[in-house]
Amino acid sequence: RTSYSNAMIKKMKNFISIVDDAVQDSKLLDTFYKKSLEKEGLESFLSLRDLGLEANKLKKRLINELWINGDNPFYKKDKCLFFEIWSNFYHDSCTHQSVKGLPYHLDKDEIFYNHTGEIKSPVYASLIYLGPKQQISGGDLYINTKGISHYLDYEQNGPKTINLNSPEWVKIEFKYNRFIIFDARLPHLVSPVITSPSGSPRSALAINVWDKEIAG
Repeated sequence: RTSYSNAMIKKMKNFISIVDDAVQDSKLLDTFYKKSLEKEGLESFLSLRDLGLEANKLKKRLINELWINGDNPFYKKDKCLFFEIWSNFYHDSCTHQSVKGLPYHLDKDEIFYNHTGEIKSPVYASLIYLGPKQQISGGDLYINTKGISHYLDYEQNGPKTINLNSPEWVKIEFKYNRFIIFDARLPHLVSPVITSPSGSPRSALAINVWDKEIAG
């Protein structure tokens, strides 16, 4: 397992931490990978109390390992109170390729933003790559280190504001069981998957951490 301390030394100035081989129980990741492909109700917004319910025992195991019971230096009892969870993959069942990536966006309380135009961000954004175990081509995560100001510029001026070769972007390649934590005020996108193993699309589980409940 790559330690948090080593990852933080490399990326701390951009509030990005990368930990490989983050989950020791690969069968747990395999279960979430299967559920993500079958779209089995992974999307949820859970309080610490909710994690104690029997229906959420698998999610509790994963969150405990990644956030609560491990050596995660970002975990704070008074800040990490709610966990927003969802999975995503883009897959063409005929070609086994991605039809698109994840568009440029900023993680936020979407309903509140739509009603007020104000941005409420999670305390942290994080994600774990569920599968496939084999390497893929494409499907890279790009994080813009200019933060909210760049996102607002994009909202006003559109795609011409994006140049992925410019130094303000951090590129993180897909790797099975790679866990990424970053400042939720950093906007990001995922490039299209070019190729992936037959029947095994790229899938990630996002876990955003909040200190308060959200509108949605």
